[in-house]
Amino acid sequence: MTTLIEVSNPVIFELVGVAGFGLYVMNYTLLTFHKLHSHDALYFGINLVAASCVLAGLLVSFNLASAMIQLFWVVISIVAIAVRLSRRRAARRIETHDPISEAVHVQDSVHPSSYDVPPARHAMLVL
Repeated sequence: MTTLIEVSNPVIFELVGVAGFGLYVMNYTLLTFHKLHSHDALYFGINLVAASCVLAGLLVSFNLASAMIQLFWVVISIVAIAVRLSRRRAARRIETHDPISEAVHVQDSVHPSSYDVPPARHAMLVL
């Protein structure tokens, strides 16, 4: 068995790794039963923590293939969280400052009888 670090009590690292496994199983179960959605940042946050825990477990019982897949999950989870948070910020900016809606309201107040149907609202920004 290859170890990357020498510790007096490797059981703690192994338990952290097993906890990571438990987080993976919990996350997938919540996703399967629609209690959590794959577009939520929380889904990727749980994956990030799970992968980090498994990586900690691999420090005392190293396996290259396992380490590579866990590093992949860490990187993809960080990217996914960043994308979702930037979308959220962009959506808030649109909600708080909406020049199109402001222009429609001004136009409606100037010529309220010129429309049979209210003007269409703009679409949400989707990245």
